[in-house]
Amino acid sequence: MEPNLKILNFRNLKKLRIFIKNNWKKDHILAKDKSFLIWQYHKKKKISTAAAIFKNKILGIQMYIPQSHFDSRLSNKEIFLTIFRCLETKIPGLSIKIFKFILKKFKPSFIGTTGFSHRMINFHKWQGFKVGLMNHHVAISPFKKKFKIAGVPKRIKKFNYSKESEKYKIIEIKASNINLYKVDRSFYNQIPKKTLNFIFNRFLKHPRYSYFIFAVIRNKKIISTCILRMVKKNKISIFKIVDFIGHEKFFTHYRNVFFKLIKIYAAEYIDFYSYGINEKYILNAGFINRRKHKNLVIPEYFEPFVKKNINLMYGYINNTKKKVKIFKADGDRDRPNKF
Repeated sequence: MEPNLKILNFRNLKKLRIFIKNNWKKDHILAKDKSFLIWQYHKKKKISTAAAIFKNKILGIQMYIPQSHFDSRLSNKEIFLTIFRCLETKIPGLSIKIFKFILKKFKPSFIGTTGFSHRMINFHKWQGFKVGLMNHHVAISPFKKKFKIAGVPKRIKKFNYSKESEKYKIIEIKASNINLYKVDRSFYNQIPKKTLNFIFNRFLKHPRYSYFIFAVIRNKKIISTCILRMVKKNKISIFKIVDFIGHEKFFTHYRNVFFKLIKIYAAEYIDFYSYGINEKYILNAGFINRRKHKNLVIPEYFEPFVKKNINLMYGYINNTKKKVKIFKADGDRDRPNKF
């Protein structure tokens, strides 16, 4: 009993959505919103999904997003794994067969994943992934006395303004001006690689979410970008930093941008899940480490809202010499859950 392993094509779209509905949850956005699934996974008549099929029935899937999905000039060998589901069958090692199929098919130079459950840690380690907890930092509004979204204990360090961070010009990137800029070579010195075209297609053309994108400029070139998304609950705002590109030392220079966003939008906080950035640069930007403060609660889930701390996992295999940096928007962590 050997399954047929294949990359699904567009004709399999309905079958894939039914599989997700029946074996994940019936109101999953990829099951209910066909157009969103197409936006995130459809490319050149293929759906970015490795599937095991037996007697015309899907037995298991591993969805993935190559960096080239949002910029065809980027490599299809840099891949983030996303949704995974296998049915219980008599086929031994079905999940491993699907994973090995992806490795053989793409021979990835980088393969990463985020947010997987703790019961999958040993599986990822077994397959050669470096695995750990993403860092979680937060900048808490100094303008709030009462917090409705976050749980903030008394006598905790709050965010403040800094003149030291104003060493470089910072601009806001929008669809109307993104083509006016070029990037410095240092912009690319990380894995997975991202470009301005990637930013345009992944964030500025997102069908559901709106993003704030800021860039540090030096010698008329972009040397770093920081991407945030505002989240609202009952008219109360917070911000999430979902991606950062460029040398980590430039993260500090966004400090006053963060301060102004908190003030202008009356946000309770800005939080930041990350891997690959030296913590000193995050602390110098005015953030604190969430895990070092007892009773500090910075919610991650808003669709639906859950007032509790969430530890996000990262995992990756890197066959390059460049430094790995992973953030919340990599893969499909920063996607809507509601139809």
